[in-house]
Amino acid sequence: MRIFYRMIAIVLLSAASAFAAGPGEMRGKMREEILIDKVHANDYSHVGLQKDRYDYHEQSGFRLAFDYLRSQGVKTANHTEGRLDGEKLAGHRLLFINLVSAERPPFLVSEIRAIVAFVRSGGSLFIITDHSNAYFHAYRLAPLLDEFGIEVPTDTACDVAPHTLGSGNGWILIEDFSKHPLTEGLRRIAFQTGGLVDERFAVARTSPQSWADAWQTTAYAESNAMGFFGNFARDEGERSGPLGVVLAKEFDQEFGQECGRGRIVIVGDQNIFSDICIDYADNYRLWINAIAWLLHEPAKRESGNTAGQTGGNAGGHADENTDGNTEDNPVAATFPGLSDPAAYRAFRKPRILLAEDFGIGAFGTDDRYGCYHLMSLMRRDYSLLADDRYEEPYDLVVLPNGHLEMNAAIVDLLVGHLRRGKAVLALHTSTQVTTEPKSVLMRVVRKMGVQTPRFQRIDDIRSVAAIPGAGSIYLFPPEFPLFNNMLPSPSTKPDILQADRAVVYLRQLAAVLEAESKKP
Repeated sequence: MRIFYRMIAIVLLSAASAFAAGPGEMRGKMREEILIDKVHANDYSHVGLQKDRYDYHEQSGFRLAFDYLRSQGVKTANHTEGRLDGEKLAGHRLLFINLVSAERPPFLVSEIRAIVAFVRSGGSLFIITDHSNAYFHAYRLAPLLDEFGIEVPTDTACDVAPHTLGSGNGWILIEDFSKHPLTEGLRRIAFQTGGLVDERFAVARTSPQSWADAWQTTAYAESNAMGFFGNFARDEGERSGPLGVVLAKEFDQEFGQECGRGRIVIVGDQNIFSDICIDYADNYRLWINAIAWLLHEPAKRESGNTAGQTGGNAGGHADENTDGNTEDNPVAATFPGLSDPAAYRAFRKPRILLAEDFGIGAFGTDDRYGCYHLMSLMRRDYSLLADDRYEEPYDLVVLPNGHLEMNAAIVDLLVGHLRRGKAVLALHTSTQVTTEPKSVLMRVVRKMGVQTPRFQRIDDIRSVAAIPGAGSIYLFPPEFPLFNNMLPSPSTKPDILQADRAVVYLRQLAAVLEAESKKP
């Protein structure tokens, strides 16, 4: 009988150890690396941007983001019902919590204790927040994050040109980065009306000209819907920038080395990793860097492109918050390509590059004469990136307007692309561009030794000029406008005229790609 009780005790102790074990102890009998919380947050990572679906929240899903992780062998599981506890968290390495909302269940005391224990044992936490106190997310998260000594601001990150995308103050570019594995290779990321994070642990910040726009509501939240926007104007008493918008905190010092190396990342915008926006600027780099760091995977070093060398550290934060630098803490990689931008692009296989001069902005702005709606339309059918650097042998580079005086980086990008024998498509551009020496197209062709390209009309829309010994330049005329005012937003079902215009454009685009594919 004594042997029987001893065996029962051993079984119970083993079970208790398994439930209490964190990621470090469970590494040998791991479950899926990432647990996605679908109880406290709405999650549309299984939907994303798809044809004939126009729901705003569905498009905010991180389908492409998680698809890439799975392509690298990272497994995910969903928490869909009941309470989070030690048993449900055990064996996972990362808990992902998308933007929480007031209509979802709150974090119970026992759940907060379980998450704290999970991080204390070396687990990681990735939280997506947003502007102001949208959907009451800040108030829902405050009890949880208070346990980690992290404050939850309720302001919107606003800025002014040249740090904005378009004429508004909410769609902004962030170019100030601390040296940290999260910011490796970043030059700029883009927010579509995002919020702030606890400045003490920030690794990305807005410009000095920015401000924290206070949220506005009334008693019982009976005004301003659930968005709780401010007035997007600088008011007396509102904090001035730089302001933190991405947070990274590591707990090995605070909890003690014996408790593991728990990590937390908070990103203050839900749209940044959506199917529409993840491939704009360096948003995708932030995603893969964050996941790799949270999974304790080594960062991929990019020569010549690290934060602080090209656009980063404008605010002089190079030596702050360097916890977790993988050079100081080498580990064996379970997923060697996870944080490699080249691996991400190889997975996406982008055929098209949208050449974006961030000083002008076109594909990233929803202004009347921007091309954000067009970018969203194209993304339903094509894999593409929007950037000003050239890292892949794209089939096609698209310019928003060949008449613009774009920067030297875009000129060099186009010259290199054409010299590879590839094609350029200039939208909203007439053949009169040959008389404009300062236009981006004429600077390109003259740099290639061509004084006046000869454009030939193919049909009612397309014209083309072959550059000797190089690729071709296609023009879509101004009479075929593709601005935001001519196409529906991604969350609006097109009317008949808009649908017809979209069909014509996509057919013309396909014709260009097909013609180029037939070249030797």
